[in-house]
Amino acid sequence: LKISRKEFDQLGTNKEALEVFEALGVEPRHLIALSDSLFDDMVDVDPSSTDGGKPVGKELDFNKFLETVIHMRPRNTASVLDISDLRKAIRKGNHKLEQALEEVQQLIVDDIQGGCLPVASPGMSAAAFEQMLEAKLAPLKAEVDKTKQRLDEISGTTK
Repeated sequence: LKISRKEFDQLGTNKEALEVFEALGVEPRHLIALSDSLFDDMVDVDPSSTDGGKPVGKELDFNKFLETVIHMRPRNTASVLDISDLRKAIRKGNHKLEQALEEVQQLIVDDIQGGCLPVASPGMSAAAFEQMLEAKLAPLKAEVDKTKQRLDEISGTTK
C-alpha cells in the first residue's frame, strides 16, 4: 500500500483523517510541514499543472509513512539522527538554491554576451542607463521570482 503526495494533501481536508492524526498526537496544523518532509526526496513535477509545476506523482510506502508520522510528532524530542537529517536537508536545499542561482547567472552572462543586455554608452546618464537596464531585466526578474517561488514550494517555505 502506498500514499502519494496528492493523497496526503487531501488528508488535510478529511475530518476523519484529521481526527486519527490528532489521536496519534500529530497536530493537524503540522500536516503541511510534514508533507514537505515526507515527500522531499520524491519531487516530481506535474506537467499539466498551471501553477508553475507543483510537486506531485511519487508515492511513499504506507508503513514508512506511518512510521515517519509517528516519529515526527511534536511531543517527541530530537535525536542526534534527527539533527543529522536536518543538516542533510539544509545542505540539499542550499545545493538546489546554488544550482538555481548558477542558472540565473549563466542566463545573465549569455544575455550580456549575446547583446541582449545593454552596456552604457559614453555620456549616458546613470538614470537613463538604469531605466534601460530595468526594461531589459524585467523578464529576467520575473524568471528569478518564479524560480524563488518554486524553490520555496520545494523547501516548504511558501508564505
